[in-house]
Amino acid sequence: MIVDDHVMVRSSIALVLNHQPDLEVVSQVSSSEAAIAALESHVPDAAIIDLTLGKESGLSLIPKLVSKTPSLAVVVLTMHDEMLFGEKALAAGAKGYVTKDQDPDSLVQALRVVLAGNYAISERLQAKLAKRELAGLPEIESGAAIKFSNRELEVLRCTAQHLDKSTIAQALGISRHTVETHRSNLKIKLGVRSQYELYIASLEYFPEFAPLSFMGK
Repeated sequence: MIVDDHVMVRSSIALVLNHQPDLEVVSQVSSSEAAIAALESHVPDAAIIDLTLGKESGLSLIPKLVSKTPSLAVVVLTMHDEMLFGEKALAAGAKGYVTKDQDPDSLVQALRVVLAGNYAISERLQAKLAKRELAGLPEIESGAAIKFSNRELEVLRCTAQHLDKSTIAQALGISRHTVETHRSNLKIKLGVRSQYELYIASLEYFPEFAPLSFMGK
């Protein structure tokens, strides 16, 4: 199953995978709701999920799918740096992580690795996880998106999309007050004061939402 909100991306992935003798795409969907519904008619061995699904978060979808189908091998395919979001994805239940700037063979190989029951992550992330385990740390607190909770990441993503408080609350199913609380926590963690500064900071984590005027800066 492929879960990506861009039809061209889904079609391209399906074309690559369907040319493999041991792989077949059984469904292509664009949203979390459609992905969950798809499991009712097809039970795939693996799912390829983007971390950004329009206004939704792939990080929130992963545990829902794994809970519904524990045997599902999830591979994240995204533009976001593995060192920023890799640990969050693994904690959510993913088994592999591939960035969209890699060649198609990397995705094919990752799928085969996770379907064999192993993890498909880079040596850099493996080293990072090993270092944390040796140090006895439950979570790395410095430098990356791992410092944020999943809900904070969702609010940060919505902020990058320039959504107002009411729209964020409706999209995430939380109150306006809760949105404001998450915004306040994000400002503290990011070292910014104003809502505009928070917006600018959010684009560092979700550059795909940056307006053209920000490109190249």
